[in-house]
Amino acid sequence: MASKLKRNYINLVEDPKAEEIKLETFLTPHFIPLDTLYEATDIMAELEDVERGEKEMSFKEQMDKLIDVVVKIYNDQFTKKDVRTRLHAPDAVEALQKQVEFIANGQQDEETKKFVESMSKVIKKEDLTYNGMLRNLDKVVRDMVKNGTPADQVLKMPFHYILQTLDERHTNKVDSDSRADAILSAL
Repeated sequence: MASKLKRNYINLVEDPKAEEIKLETFLTPHFIPLDTLYEATDIMAELEDVERGEKEMSFKEQMDKLIDVVVKIYNDQFTKKDVRTRLHAPDAVEALQKQVEFIANGQQDEETKKFVESMSKVIKKEDLTYNGMLRNLDKVVRDMVKNGTPADQVLKMPFHYILQTLDERHTNKVDSDSRADAILSAL
């Protein structure tokens, strides 16, 4: 049942002081209790009152309320301080609102759905074979290029792997079909 439940994710910077920024991805728990939705709904209603001018609250207080509910959604996988210091500021308000909207509406966009599925996959026995690892590594390289990884980083990969991958893409492979083989051998 857990694989059928919708999940979401949030990215926080691993080390904001590092020269090269790396993101740490957190997935929502498989199960988010309805109590969390109630709390999020109360907070969103309060923030809407502020927007309409019916209640006064500083921007900082509004952000703190959003952060509190997001930390609760993720079952304390990170702290309020983590969000304040590791969430990229230009994206922060939208990212936090999307987290609350996710539990309020229960909707995932296709990109999120695919990403969560890829993060949630279980390693299978055939993935640990040479061909399985090669297949998965090929997917990683393709995803790296597709997602804009600089060519110099891809080229730092083992040379024999890159050559093998290129060679496989340009080799025509003919799979045998037993029915076709039987018909052709009868001629």
